[in-house]
Amino acid sequence: MPSGEKIGQRKREKGLFSLQRLMSLDSTLLERKSSSSVFRTPRPSSRASKRNYGSGSSVEEETDYEIKLAKLELLREQKKGQELLNEQHKLSIEKMHHEVETIRRQSHSSVSSSMGSTTGAYDQQQE
Repeated sequence: MPSGEKIGQRKREKGLFSLQRLMSLDSTLLERKSSSSVFRTPRPSSRASKRNYGSGSSVEEETDYEIKLAKLELLREQKKGQELLNEQHKLSIEKMHHEVETIRRQSHSSVSSSMGSTTGAYDQQQE
């Protein structure tokens, strides 16, 4: 697997991880907002909830902040992935142009050489 594909694979895996983390944070936030208990302890899986067991509003604010950070990180990864795809596309187009030009030169030179040999044979027959 070429290094460009490995990098692309890692970017996709990292983006998928970010998306899973974002979905987890969204579900955590929904659980907190839908909870009817004022004194419900936050889920310990969230870093924000490990820091603040006190007021629920600061936990929600920090969770909102974490969600925004995760979304921003995901957007950055998507942008990097798109830039990588664009660069790979440009390289593949350049490669195709190079191959077409090589084939064009080869066919032109083979046609020229065969035309020359044919013309030479024709000239010899005329004499």
